[in-house]
Amino acid sequence: MTDVEYKGFQIIPKPHELRDSHKWTLVVHLMRHNVVRAYYARNTYDSRSDAISGCLAFGRDIIDGRVPSISVFDLPGG
Repeated sequence: MTDVEYKGFQIIPKPHELRDSHKWTLVVHLMRHNVVRAYYARNTYDSRSDAISGCLAFGRDIIDGRVPSISVFDLPGG
């Protein structure tokens, strides 16, 4: 899996395959100063690679403050 550094955060995609539908959901871990938080979204994708791309975009959106009610302020330096 491809981790990406973005604005001092490490974005770690962790997509999860849904057993019954074989679709993939978004799970992304954001890390800064060795503190990690997991974030989830209800979006689904047909392939793991599409879900990874979705995770990276979701992580950047969270860091940039574009996801309502989700913040990185609880992470050190957030």
